[in-house]
Amino acid sequence: MGKDMKYLDVAEDNAAKAATESGTYSGSYGDKIDTAINSWLSNRGFDYNTSNDKDYQKYVEQYKDNTQTGAQLSRQTAAQLANGYEPSYADIVAGEVANKQMENVSDAVPTYKQMAQLDYNAEQNRLANAGNIYSQLDSTEYSRNRDLTQDYKNQLNTLYNRYVADRQSNLQLNELNNNIYETKLNAEQNRIEDERNAENSRYIYNTQSADSKAQIAQAEEENDRKIQYNKSQDAYNNWLARVSEMQKADENKGKTRNAEAVFAAMGVTENDFKEDGDKYDEKGINNYVTYSKAYIDGALEAGRINSDERDYLYNKIGVTSDDEKYNNGIAESFINAYLKKEDKNGNVSYANEAFTKKQLEIGFDKGHISKDDVAYIAAKLGINI
Repeated sequence: MGKDMKYLDVAEDNAAKAATESGTYSGSYGDKIDTAINSWLSNRGFDYNTSNDKDYQKYVEQYKDNTQTGAQLSRQTAAQLANGYEPSYADIVAGEVANKQMENVSDAVPTYKQMAQLDYNAEQNRLANAGNIYSQLDSTEYSRNRDLTQDYKNQLNTLYNRYVADRQSNLQLNELNNNIYETKLNAEQNRIEDERNAENSRYIYNTQSADSKAQIAQAEEENDRKIQYNKSQDAYNNWLARVSEMQKADENKGKTRNAEAVFAAMGVTENDFKEDGDKYDEKGINNYVTYSKAYIDGALEAGRINSDERDYLYNKIGVTSDDEKYNNGIAESFINAYLKKEDKNGNVSYANEAFTKKQLEIGFDKGHISKDDVAYIAAKLGINI
């Protein structure tokens, strides 16, 4: 029993870990992807304004400074030519030179607009590339998370199977020990009976010569033996009753209102698959056991029943979790390979009915799946074959 509990504890720990790992996925790059995309979208459409171009404004300021320097030189030259007379003439000349130079400052606008366009394109490309890189990193991280979660589930299944196997071994060992105990108990009962017969023989032999005291002692001893024997027999019967109760409890394990309600919701009986039934198939592909088992497995996968309730419902249709009538692993593999689709968010969808029927026909004709597999897949996906 201790060995069983060890595997069970490990299985429960891994189940909790797997549940945590397989919860709602939240990647490390989601916010970065959103930021890059939003920045790229909000910055779409090139719109040039010289007032917002710092480089152009800096150029204008530098151009003004150069113009002022040229105007000053023109003023000094005009003043020298006038020999100090008419200083206003020098100012007029300097002003004309400055105004003429400033008229040319706008000639540089196309050049600065082109440079701004190049900077804009480079920034948009950088944002787009960043979004692509983050998307690839997010996809890689999601794949790793999915693989890790599957590893946890596989380990959990392995430990659970080991637990079931060990539990079965313990039951067999207990049954063997019970048989040994019963054999020993019968031997002890025979020994007591032999002793009692021997005592009776001695009693008869010594009756004629034994006095009353000896006879009383003999009777008391015989009575004690009977009492001890009855006690031993009562203990054995009590033990058998406890074993019977335990076995009955195991048989009823999983027999709950929920299990009965889920089974009733299936809405089919064995008569539905007979020749005059609604689900009769002359080829025998669709039958009551495979249909019911697929329905029960679907209920377990959807979380509507637990494993104990699953085992109880298996027994109702003549299938056990340890010895199924056929192995549905091939059918599940076929569903995953050809009929099941899962996006990066973990959302699962299945192919439509027409495509599914065609794939089942091809798989059956090529010998990839059996008629039981076809019936199992059809029942699980709710398709009438």
